[in-house]
Amino acid sequence: MSFGRCLHPPGAAAALTAPVGGGAVDSAGWLFPLDPVATSALVLVAVGWAFHKLSGHAYPHVKPTVVATADPLPSQRALLHPDDVDAVLAKMGETFDIGRDDLGLLLTELETRVLTRERADLTCDEIMSRDVITVGRDADPGVARQLLLDSGVRLLPVLDGDGRSVGGVGLRELARPGTTVGDLMSPALTAKPSDPATELVGPLTDGHRHAAMVVDDERRLVGLVAQGDLLAALARPQPSGSASSRMIPSGPRT
Repeated sequence: MSFGRCLHPPGAAAALTAPVGGGAVDSAGWLFPLDPVATSALVLVAVGWAFHKLSGHAYPHVKPTVVATADPLPSQRALLHPDDVDAVLAKMGETFDIGRDDLGLLLTELETRVLTRERADLTCDEIMSRDVITVGRDADPGVARQLLLDSGVRLLPVLDGDGRSVGGVGLRELARPGTTVGDLMSPALTAKPSDPATELVGPLTDGHRHAAMVVDDERRLVGLVAQGDLLAALARPQPSGSASSRMIPSGPRT
């Protein structure tokens, strides 16, 4: 474990059990690393896998992949680079009990949170489109396809009979076999009107989703924030009274 730079207290305790365990370890002989050490480890991994499965989390962590291009996701190109993480780890000379990819994901989320704090004044209600083209869940896929082609949008919110958002459909979903739009739709990415718009930076740059549906407390659609809406909003200069500008004192002009 020392040579592999993966020393941790439970592993060290298991290793020390062999010389100090006394008769119990002696009676197990060379099977001691298998039973109880390896058996107990497998039981713990199985319990961890079952817990994460029931709670809706992937275990081990699996990064989402986007096929058909060798380029990294837009969020990875614009924010933190894997080389940055490697350089910092090499400079620190430390080993952490977390993978490089997971550490990079954590730092990217921190960057996004800082951006959200700096642009907290920018809400979904401020930048969303209100005249949204929608389709019913029982509609024919051909109708949805024609709406997409005629309007030029990339996503149609799918609504139920009460106007509640139940999913979204684009040309990618319509390429699948199905008899109704409800059979083909993807889960809805939703936000509230008062939510910071910058919280959508990650979801809308994951290579899969192109717009977020803005809904009220009863999940009725009130607007849509597309990638273009978010880009235009972030390109606007920050107000002079924003949090970030107040943090940086202005020096004398020369």
